[in-house]
Amino acid sequence: MQLFQSWRDSIKFFAPANIKLFGLLVVNTTVRTLSVWLRFFWPLFLISIVGDVFPVATFKIGPVQMSLGSLIGIFAKFLLIMTLFLSVRPSVRKKTYSYFLHYKLYALFIGIFFFAKVFVFQIVSGLGELGADLFVLSLFSPFYAVGMTLFMLFYLDSRGSFIDLFLSGWRTAKMIFFGLPFFLIVVSVPSAIFYVVFYSFGIGLFPFVSLVRFLPAGKIMLFVWSLVKHLFILLSVPVVAVNANFYTKRLHDQFKLYFRA
Repeated sequence: MQLFQSWRDSIKFFAPANIKLFGLLVVNTTVRTLSVWLRFFWPLFLISIVGDVFPVATFKIGPVQMSLGSLIGIFAKFLLIMTLFLSVRPSVRKKTYSYFLHYKLYALFIGIFFFAKVFVFQIVSGLGELGADLFVLSLFSPFYAVGMTLFMLFYLDSRGSFIDLFLSGWRTAKMIFFGLPFFLIVVSVPSAIFYVVFYSFGIGLFPFVSLVRFLPAGKIMLFVWSLVKHLFILLSVPVVAVNANFYTKRLHDQFKLYFRA
């Protein structure tokens, strides 16, 4: 009974009486997040773009081959992910640099899993560092944004231990299951557009990029492609805001379901 009641409640977000208020909350969260995120961390975008455009000093560790520039760009994108969710997260603390530095241990634990997945995807995909870059960018897609947002918010609301990583994963799966109708509606159309447009365009472009990237004219191509990627990262903020507002409301209504004593 609790499951079906939860599903009915998740659909009520789209009721005429609720959707306007929910939409205004999403807009407010988006504006507030961007104002904090860009005010403190706009240099990370520049570092990430420079890393994309100048893939210099290639190194190899076992089956992993990557340039120092690309590694710096991916590290900057990881910090963008961390700071995005810290910016969108509701907090009674004033969001200054000290607020973000408070979560450095959280970033360390998440970073271990993040870079492990980056290197594994690079090897499995066979696309090299371009495949690693594609994996990082896919984390901002509407489909992955659901799990990423819920997981990050659950973890940032925890004590930040290594065990809490796994507990946050379990709570994320639970919230997706109990809010499945909401997520199916929110994710289906944006995900379809993303995968058709981005993957068709991106995978078709990657072989060309890999051929021209070391030519002088190739730098322009890499710069344009990097700008497109970072524009896409910015456009992911409203999607994250939708999931963050759902998380906040459900956690308020169903706290004991996710944090049992």
